[in-house]
Amino acid sequence: MTDKNFDENQFPESAEGRSEGSDAQASGPEPQNQDSREAMASEGSDETPVDGAPDDLTVDDILGATQTGEAVIGLGATAISQFAGLIVQNEKHLGQWETAVNAGLLAGTRGVTVNADDAQRSDVIARLLCDGMVDVPEPLADALPHLAKHAARGLVQLHGRQVALTPDGWPYARLIASALAAAI
Repeated sequence: MTDKNFDENQFPESAEGRSEGSDAQASGPEPQNQDSREAMASEGSDETPVDGAPDDLTVDDILGATQTGEAVIGLGATAISQFAGLIVQNEKHLGQWETAVNAGLLAGTRGVTVNADDAQRSDVIARLLCDGMVDVPEPLADALPHLAKHAARGLVQLHGRQVALTPDGWPYARLIASALAAAI
């Protein structure tokens, strides 16, 4: 897997079907008082990341995302788009994201290429997060020892290569699933 940083020159400036020259902008709800307006204005600076946005995009941040088509397109700040062999995260600073979008540019700033092993790990993680149980294929069995501490706490049950979340484990499902990506 290869981490890549993208700049706007690597993305097309307009997409087929996008209306050019439109000044219409979507806006959120109007704040009800002056304090709310000031707080929203200060939160929208270019230096303000969206809450919960990771400083660095890693495979652990995005493995386990589910999709049903050829691509998943993320539209908002910090949103993640997934294509065959590539995952791209949009700008995490709201002001910079808005500037790019209003200029008609795509807002993707970070990317990770995905190889076959990564895709298989992603599928295993998705099954654990969605179904609460997964049979880990032999090529990925190297990740199973990373689950031992969760099994010791009663959060998962391990039976050979089968991993099952316990009722106590569901609140920690993402943490547990990240252990399956630890070997990457």
